[in-house]
Amino acid sequence: MNKNVLKIVELIETRPYEGIPFNYYLDKIIEKRNEKDKPLLEYCHWQEYYSNHVALTIDPKCLGYNDFGKYTLYGCVICDYFEWVNEFVAVFDNDKDFVIGNFEKIVYATSEKAYNIFMETVTIDEWDYHDI
Repeated sequence: MNKNVLKIVELIETRPYEGIPFNYYLDKIIEKRNEKDKPLLEYCHWQEYYSNHVALTIDPKCLGYNDFGKYTLYGCVICDYFEWVNEFVAVFDNDKDFVIGNFEKIVYATSEKAYNIFMETVTIDEWDYHDI
């Protein structure tokens, strides 16, 4: 598994309710891909829902192991009246595939199959930041 993905997982596990330098490690994951590696696929969800205050987040209840998808989902839980997850990484059992990102920015996946499995098995909440 990519060492920067593992670093994100380690930081999330040790500080689940604190911010981590997520974008720093995400940038490292992208730049450190070997030339032999297939490029990461990019998915941009926020354009479909974009407005100043619409949130696209993951339900914290989705964190942990997903039996159907055969992956473990890690993410930092944000608490501000509601609880939600913005930045996340899903590490698949094969230790090769992962899906990582933030639905309000960009989501990266190692394969279309991994992305599709993840999207079929995770709960994405759409809500209004003004509700807080």
